[in-house]
Formats: sequence, structure tokens, C-alpha cells
Amino acid sequence: MTGSIDGWLSRVVLGFIGLLVSSTAVWAAPNTIMVLQERSAVDSRGEPAPFAALEFVSQVRGEQFRNPPLPSETEYRIFAENFFKNNRYFLWRSDAEAGTVNAVIPEKTPSLYGSLEAPVRSEKPLLPLPELDLVIATDQPLKSASRKPLTEEVLDIVDGLARAAFVKEGL
Repeated sequence: MTGSIDGWLSRVVLGFIGLLVSSTAVWAAPNTIMVLQERSAVDSRGEPAPFAALEFVSQVRGEQFRNPPLPSETEYRIFAENFFKNNRYFLWRSDAEAGTVNAVIPEKTPSLYGSLEAPVRSEKPLLPLPELDLVIATDQPLKSASRKPLTEEVLDIVDGLARAAFVKEGL
């Protein structure tokens, strides 16, 4: 089930990026796409403590997306040095800029969620994350362009596609 949910999440995120890029003027094409997730860990008192983390979704190369398999601990460290070590990411929620975060290399390799992820630092509070709003993080700033609102017909088509995807995944 996890594999199908991960695949479904990737398709949703890539679809969102396609809509975002087609509806906005891009300053520079993003090379890295991540999503902001709410995770929890046990604090020093043994209590669960929530934290925000970036989860790697894809690397963009021209028209292609690359989503590597979960690496070994050594490969994760190399990946973390390139993508997480104090790298700044621009957050986007609901087609609007939502600030920036800095990725931090975690002290130990995250294995609980089976993904490439790292905690983040931010000057403003990020948690709790909205339940149905996907927060996308890119390594390049995007600029919203004015556009006309979507028609009811287009919204109905998108709603139907989303419902079909949820039903197909048993959600």
C-alpha cells in the first residue's frame, strides 16, 4: 500500500508542478522539487514532538523528472550534502509564495518514513500544516503571473479526475 501511495503522491505533486509552471512565469526552472511534511520524533522527555521536514520528490532535468530509489546510508549522506546542507528552498502553497526554509542535515539517517528527507529551519512557524493544502518547496523562486480564473467546466473536470484518483487508491 505504501508504494501505491508514494506513487500517487508523486503523480499529484508532479501534476501540481505542471499546473504551477504552466500558470506562472518562472524566473528560473526549479532543479529540485520537495514537499513540506509534518513529522514527529521523541524529545528528551520521551514525548512525541512534531517538526517540519522536506521530503524529496524529484529532480528536474529539462522535460524529465528523476526520482531515485531510497539510497543506502552512504548515498543518503552524499545526497544530503548536495541537497540539504543549509540549502534554501522556496515554499509554495495554493499557487502563492509561502516563504523560505533552510534544510538541515539530520544527525542520523531518517528511516522511519522510507524517504529522502531532512528537517528544516524557518524564521516563522510552519506547524501545523494545513491538512489538504500541499506545500511545495523548490530550489528556485517562482513568480506568479496574473491569469484569468479557471472556468467551472475546468474545475469540474479536475474535481472528477481527483475523485477518480482517490477511489482508485481506495481513499
